[in-house]
Amino acid sequence: RMVSGILNRVAGSGSEHTSVNPIRTRDETNLHIMFAEKWVEQNGLCFLCNGQLVPKSSNFLLQCSPDRTNSQDTAYSKTNTSITHLGCNLAKNKYTVAEFEDWLTVIRGDPV
Repeated sequence: RMVSGILNRVAGSGSEHTSVNPIRTRDETNLHIMFAEKWVEQNGLCFLCNGQLVPKSSNFLLQCSPDRTNSQDTAYSKTNTSITHLGCNLAKNKYTVAEFEDWLTVIRGDPV
C-alpha cells in the first residue's frame, strides 16, 4: 500500500490540482527494499508514537503510512522516510507541534 501510494504520487508528478505536485521519481523494487529495511530498523513500530504497526489493517487510522522527515525534501529516500500510522501522520501534518505532542502524550499513555 505504501509503495502504491508513492507510485501514484510519482504518476501525478507535475499535475495541477489546487497546487502543483512536486516532481518525484522512485523505482518500485527499491521502495519495497527500503520499506523492508525501515520495518526492521523501527522494530515494526510507528516512528512517531512508537506504537505497534498493523500491516493490512482495515482501520484507516492504523494503516501504515510513509512519512517524510523533512517535508521540504520531496524525495522518499531512506534517510528522509519513516513508517508511521496513517492517523499519526495525518495528525502531525494538520495540527500544531504543541497539539500533536499533547495528542501523542495521551496516545502513549504518559501522565499529563
